[in-house]
Amino acid sequence: MHIFPTNQGTGEATIREGGLITAENTIIGGNATGIGTLNVQDQDSVITVRRLYNGYFGNGKVNISNNGLINNKEYSLVGVQDGSHGVVNVTDKGHWNFLGTGEAFRYIYIGDAGDGELNVSSEGKVDSGIITAG
Repeated sequence: MHIFPTNQGTGEATIREGGLITAENTIIGGNATGIGTLNVQDQDSVITVRRLYNGYFGNGKVNISNNGLINNKEYSLVGVQDGSHGVVNVTDKGHWNFLGTGEAFRYIYIGDAGDGELNVSSEGKVDSGIITAG
């Protein structure tokens, strides 16, 4: 399963109230005109992905809050391509967890070729092997 909110338009996906999703590659804000948002909120709401691309060519936002959890099996890129913008907010005991073995599969790259932001507050938690900005 692949999740693409969104390719060219505006789209939003919300996982809440114990919702569970497992996906391979997840792309938020896929095209230059795409504006996508992924929300993972509430306890026992979990999305498990292989790779997360946030702000691929367009604009993407990921919000992990209220004990929501994203399990990343490999790596994540935020602000992937030139002209893209990606934001990840981890708040209110939200948790972004990297499950891969070895540092090559446990990293977050903020601002790959585009603009990227990672904001962690209010007991939010990020477990990653490497976080690279810029």
